[in-house]
Amino acid sequence: MPEDTNTEEQSTNIEKLTNLLHDIKIDGKIDNLLRQLDHLNEELFGENNTSIQLQDIAEGIDCGEINKTYINDQHFYINFKDKDPKTKLTRTLMLAHIYTHTAIQLEKNNSLMMAWNAISEASKYIGACNSLYGTLVNPKTSRASKGGKANAKKISDFKESVIEALHSFRPKKGWSSSSMATDQIIDHLIKLSPPRKGNHIEDRSDLIAKVRNMIENDRDVKMAFNPQTS
Repeated sequence: MPEDTNTEEQSTNIEKLTNLLHDIKIDGKIDNLLRQLDHLNEELFGENNTSIQLQDIAEGIDCGEINKTYINDQHFYINFKDKDPKTKLTRTLMLAHIYTHTAIQLEKNNSLMMAWNAISEASKYIGACNSLYGTLVNPKTSRASKGGKANAKKISDFKESVIEALHSFRPKKGWSSSSMATDQIIDHLIKLSPPRKGNHIEDRSDLIAKVRNMIENDRDVKMAFNPQTS
């Protein structure tokens, strides 16, 4: 009898939780993403070219031009290479379009769990676009972040972890590229101590971009990547 009671309570709780989401539909979320993309395209380019962008992305994915490496490259440039806010915004908007297209296609194929993941990513990049656009429109609202001693120590500790990993995981013939090295050591670095941004664990894609940037631009890390340069 107690087991039946527990089952009924669990069922009731699930029903209550489900009711909280009864108005949240995947189609509505995708429509909202499309509306926000329309708005951003009109503000930035003076025209609503969202459908054209999505078609170009579909073709890029089909021909293999847009893939995991392409996504990682965009993260790398957004976080470490691009200094101009408008260039950052353009790249970030492209990622928002890519994940919106992904969500649409996954929903059509009834891969709903993955579609929700894509919606989450698209929403994140649209939020970043809105923030960057606000900075462009009103530069005075942009504030530079200030790092203290604790933050500097975290960066130093992470750098040491990257150097150690480059030595530990080095292939016999050495690393062929920064991308290869990053792919090989990234999981080890995450398991070692998940890097954080504020109170949140750092996004994997951002972390990949950070490691690549260190390999290519930090003198000490570059030497660990390719000892022949020392």
